[in-house]
Amino acid sequence: MSPLATLAGSLLILVVLWDAFETMLLARRVSRRLRLTRLFYAFTWGPYSSAVRRIIRRVNQRENYLSFYGPFSILLLLAVWAAALIFGFALLEWGLALRVTSSERTMDLATYLYLSGTTFFTLGFGDVTPLTPLAGRSRSSSRAPGSGSSRASSGTFPCSRKPSPDGS
Repeated sequence: MSPLATLAGSLLILVVLWDAFETMLLARRVSRRLRLTRLFYAFTWGPYSSAVRRIIRRVNQRENYLSFYGPFSILLLLAVWAAALIFGFALLEWGLALRVTSSERTMDLATYLYLSGTTFFTLGFGDVTPLTPLAGRSRSSSRAPGSGSSRASSGTFPCSRKPSPDGS
């Protein structure tokens, strides 16, 4: 049992869920300086825009390629949040040393990452399963953000499309 891994996993889960709530669902602007979404856009917009500006010289065509960043960045941000949640739940479960069955003898972080990933995306192959009630509840709690993020993204993406000039 590792209290540091448990604390780090719990903090990562809380920070990611709060950031996703603020970014996707909160109706007002968030004024905090340090946010995961802010860091994400700070690290991805600069390299993308400078690469497009170097490669494409015509302004009209360059603006077209720069406009692709918005929709693709939302998809990439969702993937970053999903990866962080999977890693956070794996750290939490590894730190708590939850008992699970597996074909492997060692219960290392990679086993918990695999279990967390299959549960997050609700695949649940069954080759790694929880043995205790606490481990089972942990599986249920890590399944909720995965199914919730897919529902939130399916409701958000159709609304993010710009209407065409003819109104359709």
